[in-house]
Amino acid sequence: MNALHLADCASNGAPVLIDDEEILASFTNVRMFTNTYGPGEDDSPVMDAKGSGNLYVTTSRVVWVFSQNGSGVVGYAWDMTYLSLHAISRDLSSFPEPCLYCQLDVEDEVNEIRFVPQDPEKQLQALFDAFSESAALNPDDDEDDEQQGGDWIYNEEEVSTGAREAALAAHFDSILQVAPSLQQHADGQFDDADEDEML
Repeated sequence: MNALHLADCASNGAPVLIDDEEILASFTNVRMFTNTYGPGEDDSPVMDAKGSGNLYVTTSRVVWVFSQNGSGVVGYAWDMTYLSLHAISRDLSSFPEPCLYCQLDVEDEVNEIRFVPQDPEKQLQALFDAFSESAALNPDDDEDDEQQGGDWIYNEEEVSTGAREAALAAHFDSILQVAPSLQQHADGQFDDADEDEML
């Protein structure tokens, strides 16, 4: 999650857009809560309430702006490609309010973020839809590689080496034939073989 500074926001409080970026949706008075898990399995998360702010879903990022006062951090932003999961959560045993639950995978950390709109019953679906639209515009590069067989890329040397090895294997198979007389055996020939005799 990247910190957002005053210089990253326009005079109206919206984020300064990058290149061809457009705002798909914006939501006011959205509270944000975060949990961060470290790289170790024993790291337990700590819930951090960030406050209330305006949430902007763009064609390439999610931006949450909570303050325009001072020159310090005024919000947070991240590219949609880091978003590995987003879902509407109404499970009050895991969080006390209905929210949009998100997971961000950034390097060795998994960040859980929960967005609670001012009126969850009316706004959660619209929030989810905006995230889905932006995610569809920013597919995960790893998923594209898997779907297109990206793991099966070879250079010319690897291809020629593989072809040479296949030709050698075929040649060895052709010259190393087991005589048919050695392949024949009577049914049950080895059924009662004593293991001690075979040693």
